[in-house]
Amino acid sequence: MNNLQKELQACVRFFLDTASKKESSFGLVPDSYPTKYSGVASIAGTGFYFPALIIAVKERLLGEREARAFAKKALRTLANLPKVHGWFYHFYEIETAAQTQHSEVSTIDTALLLAGALTAGSYFGGEILKSAQNLLENIDFPYFLQVFGTMFSMSAGQDGVFHGHWDRYAEQLLLYVLGAGNPNEHNRMDPEIYYGFQRDHGSYGKHEFICSWHGSLFTYQYSHGYIDFRGLVDRDGVDWFKNSVEASKAAYEYTVDHEGEFPSFHRLSWGLTACAKEGGYSGRYGSPPSGEGITFNDGTVAPCASLGSIVFTPKESIAALDFFYEEGQLLGDYGLRDSYNEGTNYICPYYLAIDKGISMIMVENHLRGTVWDCFMSLECIQEGLRRIGLKKGN
Repeated sequence: MNNLQKELQACVRFFLDTASKKESSFGLVPDSYPTKYSGVASIAGTGFYFPALIIAVKERLLGEREARAFAKKALRTLANLPKVHGWFYHFYEIETAAQTQHSEVSTIDTALLLAGALTAGSYFGGEILKSAQNLLENIDFPYFLQVFGTMFSMSAGQDGVFHGHWDRYAEQLLLYVLGAGNPNEHNRMDPEIYYGFQRDHGSYGKHEFICSWHGSLFTYQYSHGYIDFRGLVDRDGVDWFKNSVEASKAAYEYTVDHEGEFPSFHRLSWGLTACAKEGGYSGRYGSPPSGEGITFNDGTVAPCASLGSIVFTPKESIAALDFFYEEGQLLGDYGLRDSYNEGTNYICPYYLAIDKGISMIMVENHLRGTVWDCFMSLECIQEGLRRIGLKKGN
């Protein structure tokens, strides 16, 4: 078994082992494990539970009948969770299945959950597909457009106040495809909303692309984990797959160019993204260019960042994975831990669900294309792409 398959199976086991087995919260996945937050479920992390079931069948870690039963139970949990206009809260208590005290209703976390559930629906079909589609149909996309009109608000507090907005390119492309393709016309998004956010162009070396605010690699990966953008071009000529290729290559070259500045930075150790760090979590790690115009890092490297770009930079990503495995210091029960910083002798002692999730589905797409094939075969997704104007380029 090579390192790719080892890491893939380790990621799958993370979701199978840590997901709640309680009847009322079955399938909810802890935000991080093992930590004091292991009793708090991340709804985006829970979204990755569904493709984990599919990959578990492919890898013969679960039988199909058992995986199907797990998917059904997890979808029943989702149907019963508290929501606002069909949108999910960011965090839920695993013990009670209630939203956590200060959790917001989150657009992108809901989108990542729905993408995973729909992927399982595509694979298993029948009742599972119907349940996943019902979740999508019940999401009122215009609800989060009432403040800015042409841009989604990012979240809403439990007091009903909206916060932030998706004004620039980031990981939110899923939102537009799901919204435009929603079979429920009353809850559907006007496809012109897709063209309402700002595209900041930047470059690093010879790589030119539309960049995100912090330049974090996850922003170029998350929507691509489900939507196969290869060969698709929108009416403005934007090819998002090529954009992520350029962003990933730039991130790699930035790390190599700064070898010597930080001990963790070199051609076999790269990946700057939102991740755990010594003393907490940072969403600001990234590389230039960025919409913010600032590059923030302290030598912390996240393996999920390089592995999450494997479909964009296969050679560089596999070389990094092999290095992390051969070094061994990041290996634990569920494969590679979240992050490390050789300069401060920091090794993250736990795992983050969303980081194991993006590693898992991108490796699976690289090896077999399973997640892409399932998600892209859905009629609602093809309809969303068509309405937005994303189609095969010349």
